[in-house]
Formats: sequence, structure tokens, C-alpha cells
Amino acid sequence: MVSKIFKRYAALTGLTRALVQTLTIIAVAIVLLSGIFYTLTNAEDFAPTAWFWMWERFDVAAEVNFASMYGATLWLLLSAITAFVGVLADRKRGNWFFFSAVAAYAALDEATILHEQLYLLGDYIRAYIPLTMVSYTWVIVGVLQAIIVSFFSLPLLVKLPRGVQLGLIVGGTVFLLGAVVMETIGGHIEMHFMGQVTWHLRLEIHLEELFEYLGVIIAIGAVSQMLLVEKTAQSVKLGFRVYRGHEAKQLTV
Repeated sequence: MVSKIFKRYAALTGLTRALVQTLTIIAVAIVLLSGIFYTLTNAEDFAPTAWFWMWERFDVAAEVNFASMYGATLWLLLSAITAFVGVLADRKRGNWFFFSAVAAYAALDEATILHEQLYLLGDYIRAYIPLTMVSYTWVIVGVLQAIIVSFFSLPLLVKLPRGVQLGLIVGGTVFLLGAVVMETIGGHIEMHFMGQVTWHLRLEIHLEELFEYLGVIIAIGAVSQMLLVEKTAQSVKLGFRVYRGHEAKQLTV
């Protein structure tokens, strides 16, 4: 039994590895293209040339373009995989569906930059709690959201296999490194240069978005490890990888 589960797990690990590698290559390519097209556009003083048109499509700081849509797609993929895992799970389905809903909200936020509208609440909080190190006040709300999500995810996290557990922790850390730490640094850079968009700020923005991409991709890889797959001539069996101390549940489709 253990041998069969290991073989299925190893097969899915190969698929997951290929998925993660593909998503990572696309993410790095988008960030590089954004930087290249920005450099070429800046050299032409932002004249409405073909380079400017391409930069608008790949600019990682903009919304409703390839870059933002890719970020939203990553979150939607994470939401879909997490919901599917929740369907197969024999316990703690609510935790998986909560995780899926959070990822779906993050996809909406990525596509619309919804978080930047939270500055009003952030300003209100900073009026009572002086946080001088924070540049953009919506980061305060983002940190609170991360704490709430972590709190409600903890009962599920402690039951996951260590590899999956570690993947989610690393993915979350990498994402917050971009969404909170790099975002805050970017705000201080912008204030230092009196609101001017300098190469320092553009570099920070590209690193920020890369970390956010990679954080979600790592989480996708981690959650995907909760699925087991076995193909036969007659069917494809999908299974839920064991929680600690429990047997796998399988579903034939």
C-alpha cells in the first residue's frame, strides 16, 4: 500500500515540478520584458512608439495588461487547485474552501489593484498607532489580512505533510517579502525622490512583482502535492494525499 502511494505521489511530483517550472519561466519572462521595454521606452523619452506600446502591455506596475492578468491567473489557479483538494479531502474541507476563497479574492485584487484603495483604513489605523516605518498605509491593512489568514489557516497547516507545510510557509514568506517588505521599501524610495519615478523605484517594483509571482507559484506547487493520481487503461484515479496519521481517500473519474 505504501509502495503504491509512493509511486503515485512520485508521478504527480513530476507533473507538479513541470507545472512549477513552466509558471516560473513565464513569470521571469514577464518581469524581464517589462524591464527591457521600460528601458527602451525611457531611452526614447516615452514617445508613443512600438516600444511604448509593448511596455504598456507588460508593465508590472500597471493593471489590466499581461502582467497583472498573469498574476491574477496564478491566484485563480491556486484557488481552483485548493478547491479541488477540498472536494477530495475527507476532513477539514472548510479550511480548504476558505483558502480557495482567499486566493480568489487575491486574484481580483491583482487584476484591479484593490489593495491600494485600503489606504483610508490604513490612515485611520496609523492615526492611533504611529508606524513611521510604513510608507504606504495600505500595507498596514495587508499585514492585518495576512495575520488573519494565517490564523484561520493554522489548524489545516499543522495537519499537512511536512513538505507541503514547508512549501506553503516558504511561498507565503516569499510573497510577503514582495507585497509588504519590497512595497514598503518602494514607498520610501518614492518619498526620497519627491514622488519621481526613478530607476531605483522601477527596479524595486520589478523585484516586488517577481517575489509575488514566485510566492504564489511555490504555493501552487505545495498544494498540488496533496493530490495523488493513478492512470489505468480504464480510468484515472484521483486521490487525496494523507493527513498525518490517516489513509488516502480516492475518487475514480
